[in-house]
Amino acid sequence: MAMADNTSSNPATEGNDNFNGTGGQDTFTGGFGDDTINAGDGDDLIIGDGAPPTGWHYEAFDFNFDSSAGQAFDIESGTRIGSGYVTDFDESNLVNTLRGTNGNPQDFGIVYTSTLNVTAGGVYTFSTRSDDGSTLQIFDSNGDPVLWDSQSNPPAGNEYLNNDFHQAANTRSGQITLDPNETYTIQLRYWENAGQDVLSATVSGPDTGGATQNLVNSPMIGQPPDPDFSVTGTPAGAEGDDSLSGGNGFDTIIGNGGNDTLDGGGNSDTLIGGEGNDSITDSDGSNFVDAGEGDDTVFITGATEQNTVDGGAGDDSITVFDSAQSNNSIDGGTGDDTIITGDSSDTINAGADNDSIQSGANADIISGGAGDDFIDSGDGSDEMTGGEGFDTFVVTGGNDTIVDFEFGTGNDPDDGDQTNNDFLDLEPYYDSVFEVRADLADDGLLNQSNQGETVSGGVVDYSDNTSLPGTIELQGVDPNDITFDTVNVVCFTKGAMIRTPSGDRPIETLRVGDIVETLDDGAQPIRWIGHAGLDAATLSRAPFNRPILIRKGAFGPGRPARDMRVSPQHRMLLQGWNIDLHFSERQVLAPAKGLVDGHTVLIDEDAQRVHYIHILFDQHQVVFADGMPSESFHPGAQGLDAIGHAARAEVIRLFPHMSWDQAGFGNTARMCLKVSEARLLTT
Repeated sequence: MAMADNTSSNPATEGNDNFNGTGGQDTFTGGFGDDTINAGDGDDLIIGDGAPPTGWHYEAFDFNFDSSAGQAFDIESGTRIGSGYVTDFDESNLVNTLRGTNGNPQDFGIVYTSTLNVTAGGVYTFSTRSDDGSTLQIFDSNGDPVLWDSQSNPPAGNEYLNNDFHQAANTRSGQITLDPNETYTIQLRYWENAGQDVLSATVSGPDTGGATQNLVNSPMIGQPPDPDFSVTGTPAGAEGDDSLSGGNGFDTIIGNGGNDTLDGGGNSDTLIGGEGNDSITDSDGSNFVDAGEGDDTVFITGATEQNTVDGGAGDDSITVFDSAQSNNSIDGGTGDDTIITGDSSDTINAGADNDSIQSGANADIISGGAGDDFIDSGDGSDEMTGGEGFDTFVVTGGNDTIVDFEFGTGNDPDDGDQTNNDFLDLEPYYDSVFEVRADLADDGLLNQSNQGETVSGGVVDYSDNTSLPGTIELQGVDPNDITFDTVNVVCFTKGAMIRTPSGDRPIETLRVGDIVETLDDGAQPIRWIGHAGLDAATLSRAPFNRPILIRKGAFGPGRPARDMRVSPQHRMLLQGWNIDLHFSERQVLAPAKGLVDGHTVLIDEDAQRVHYIHILFDQHQVVFADGMPSESFHPGAQGLDAIGHAARAEVIRLFPHMSWDQAGFGNTARMCLKVSEARLLTT
């Protein structure tokens, strides 16, 4: 079957190349520039900006040669017309390709460079046949020329095989001793004044078994130098943004530098992105992906075997959707990575930094690594390890295990700060933390197995909760360490009067689309409203959910205008000299729980029922409730985790980008204090 590579008719150059392959086993490199390579079917090797595994680097020059001998080392004094890679010594065709001409070119020189791999040491014989002039030179690993043992027309010093004459085509040979197991640099120089264009070379010796081989494609020839190599000392061109497609077949595609697009096509492929922000796609087979440095996007779909993906450095997006029969190994590397997998059995190591992981069905092993990670294990019986940092876990099915559910070294697990400990979204499944503790304590699993038991004076009843779709094992966790910081109930109570352009209205009468006055942006429409109701039994079992009662005028005249109740975590806008003294801010948002002083701000111990209501705008706002400025709902990572799946889905439908970027809603309207910081204001 026909094959294609970088011949002199389609050499890799410094510019923007466009190559099309055959149905055979093609090998292409683009050299520098923004290259497009479509290799087609067959088992292909495609390289965007690097050197091929074998072949020759060329550098061609225009030069006004005369009729004298000994001009091979004047070549780089001319004007460079191109550099790159070829697999032949068809120098006439190469120059015509670079010049865009036809016929018999004149007055040019070419320097061909590659490596020479020697296994068996001994005496080797090389020959060159050329018209006008050529030299052949071999350099050791230190860059020093290896001296020739003998030749017919030795130059002074015997540092090269000398065929450097203004002549008709002539063959000259020489012998040279090479060491075993060494890699040398080999360089062939050719110049043409006028007349014939003839160049060829041979090698024979211990590694050829004494046979004479064509030097251009001898198995002794290895990898040529990188594209930035130049005999002038000044490289030409730059790494480009390449588009590389393998088609069907078992392909190897290497992007190297630049922001490259790699498409493996069908069958099992090896895809290496290299430096730059690369886009890598593949389907079918068993694939290996090394995305390399940069913020890369990897998308594999339809594979039926094992995929191995290494994201490398950078903020990568890795998506692998394939059959349930496949098994994938994914390493996010460093950077804030987003990893999404389908219904295969996956081993995921997100690596360092703050990662987001979402897996599908089947049994997965997930490690978040260092950083504050978000891990959604999907269906299947999964094992999750958050690693260092404060991680958020979501379970949606199967018998799952969390290996290291941590509360933050040295932190109070009930300080009201959900960002300094691991977080597990259990809000749909339990009414109180006491139910969670009791459920974990009875058999070591979260499985709602304590239905009907008496906990904190109340009977556990899961009939109004979402059923856990499996079990959750929290390895090494003392049930008594589980606190309110694993859930979150926020915002105003029913009855709060919200300021609107037409006057104050009870919050429970507001609807999506209604206009509310905001402190910073004036009249703004409501985008979403959420509700959470807690009855007397629930408040008895979970007293930490009791509302905070803020007395009329607690923060100044009309602030609030009447007694008001808010959830413990709801934040109020405060200002004053003490704010600036403690926090170097004119205004801050402080959680109501941290403002309790036992006099004007109290925990409402007498509440028998409470209805919390959340209102959401296009961005975080300060609104007026009972005359008191306080916050609207902010759907950051913890806010979304707190409101349950159905409500979260509603918010994401309104703000779709938050499905992959939970920080995408934007900053809070003011600096937000922790509970411990807010308590400084009560002393």
